[in-house]
This record gives sequence, structure tokens and C-alpha cells, in this order.
Amino acid sequence: MINFEDIKLLKKTITNFSNQDLKGKTFLIFGGAGSIGKEICKQLLSNEAKVIVADASEYNLYTLEEQYNEQLQQGQLETHLFDISRDSEFSKFRDYQLHATINAAAYKHVPIAEKNLKKVFNNNVLGCLNVLEFTKQKNIENHIFVSSDKAVNPTNFMGSTKTLGEKLVKRFAKDNSSLNFSSVRFGNVFASSGSVIPKFVDYAINGRAYPITDREMKRYFMSIPEAAFLILKALTSFDHSGIYLLDMKQLIKIVDIAEEIHKMVNKKLGHNNKFQVIITGMRDGEKLIEELSKDSEKIKNSCIEGILEVESQLDEECIYKTIDEISSSLDHPKFSKAIFEEILSKSVGYIKPNVFNSKLL
Repeated sequence: MINFEDIKLLKKTITNFSNQDLKGKTFLIFGGAGSIGKEICKQLLSNEAKVIVADASEYNLYTLEEQYNEQLQQGQLETHLFDISRDSEFSKFRDYQLHATINAAAYKHVPIAEKNLKKVFNNNVLGCLNVLEFTKQKNIENHIFVSSDKAVNPTNFMGSTKTLGEKLVKRFAKDNSSLNFSSVRFGNVFASSGSVIPKFVDYAINGRAYPITDREMKRYFMSIPEAAFLILKALTSFDHSGIYLLDMKQLIKIVDIAEEIHKMVNKKLGHNNKFQVIITGMRDGEKLIEELSKDSEKIKNSCIEGILEVESQLDEECIYKTIDEISSSLDHPKFSKAIFEEILSKSVGYIKPNVFNSKLL
């Protein structure tokens, strides 16, 4: 009923990716059946590339196959049920001639990640390391790691794993100068898996009050097609490794999005429901306002519109030691949250959310 691209606060130019140089080339997308991965897959297939999708979700793979089975040439799309945390599984791809690997595989929901630290670490960090090792061993020319604004001054473990991922990518870029290892960082994408915006539409249709964590909570937003388009532009346009930041424009209050959706639904359905909000309070690990870069990072324009380059001060030299320390902490029979947070604070700049948010009030 609602076309999300019509929401004025979220309005941006959405372009379908087009590059005939991709025709016939093979791309391996880890997490390729998720919200971002599936759109990257779609845009590659529209350019007659071959796409191999490796994903942990059986249902997402099924829906992807159902969407494309009758549209594509034989062998243009290949799917694998896959766990990136298990390095032994990568042998199934050893005989492919790959142009690039894209890692969009991550557990991303902050409150769930806070309750499943070991599982998230294995997938988001050790899985990232496995993908990078595979890319290096196969001498694959290009790699993109899909990062997040939650990697900046992280106040939760999910964001911390994205910072660790960026550090790993930077380390591999330094150690393998003939290959392009890059990260692409951006904010929220609306209408993705777990996005609040489809929920708001449901509340509007049913005349319910909107649960909002805080009236001052702000986020950066981008559409899925636009994010995928810019990720592919970063993959195909730069001949050097780096951290790339998608231009997310302005911060938007969550409550303002809810109110706009409420008005749109009221108008379409002829309702006159009053806009009401219930303040629920922030959940574990949440920031009041997200950031796209650290104060110590320098942001400059790139040669591609919509993509910025980040001159990062990330210290990647001790990344393997850090991973060992986190793994040992998580495996310790007497796990200490305080010690765990201290390791994160020293290694990725983790800040307790109450400390971070108090600075904004």
C-alpha cells in the first residue's frame, strides 16, 4: 500500500546499476539472500553476470530461487546453504574463477546480538576472517566487506564486530597490495529485514500507537536499491583498497518518519486516526544518534557521486591478538562482562551506551 520511495523524508535518487563489463563475470556473495545481498544479486544478474549466493537461511535461499528460476539462463544463479564461520565449507568454491567476493553476511540486530555474543562473534568476525582468507588464497582480485555506521564509536557488540571487520579488511589490504580489500560503511536501509518502517505501516493501518524508544532518536536512512547500487559502484570503480562511506545525507528523527507514514496511510484509507506515540526507552546497546565517522577520521569526496572516502586511523596491527583475546574471554568458564567490555574498549573504542548517550543530552 505504501511505496517506501514516496516517503519524503527518505527521498533520494535510486539508480539501477549498469555496467556491461560485468557480463559473464562470476561473483560470490556471502549473505547473498539477505536484504542487501539479494538486491546486489538482482543488480548483478541484470548485467548478465553469474552470481553464486552463499547464505545460512534456507527460507531466504528458497525465496531467491523462486524469484529467478524461470527468468535466468541455466547456471546464471547458483545457491548454497552455507555457514561462513566454518572454514572447511569454503572448499566447495575452490574451482570457481571469481571476479569478486562480497561479504554481506552478518547478524545485525543489536538487542539479539547482545544476548548471543559467541554466535555473533563466530559469524561476524571469524566468518569475516574466513572470507578474507579464502579471497587471498584464491587470489581473487576484489573484495567488499559490508560494514555499518554502528562500527563508529560502538556502544554494542554488533557494532564492535563491524569495527573488527573493518580492521581485518584493512590488515588484509596492507598485507596483500596486489588485491583490493575494501569496506563500505553506511547507515540503515528502510524496508529491510527487521526494519521499523513496515511495522509503522502496520500500526498506521490498525490505528495503533507507535512505540518509539525516544523522541530524539535519529538515524541515517537509505533505500536498499540505492545502497546496493553504490556498493557495486565502489566494487567496480576504485583500483585501490579503502574504507568507503555512502553519502547518507541528513539524520532523520524516527518519530518524524512515523508521523509521515501515519499521514500517508490516513490519506490513502480515508482514516482520521490521531497520531499517538508510546515512549518505550532505549534497548541494550542502542545509541540515541548514530554516527558515520569518528572525529579522528578524515572524509573526502571520491570520483564517484554518492561515495566518500574515509582516511581511517584504525590500528589493525594487533587485530589477531584482539580476536584471540575476545575468543578466550567468551570461552572462559567464568565469563566476565566487565573484562569483555574492557577488551572491546581498548581494541575497538567500545563505549557503554549510557555513557555515550549522556553526552548528547
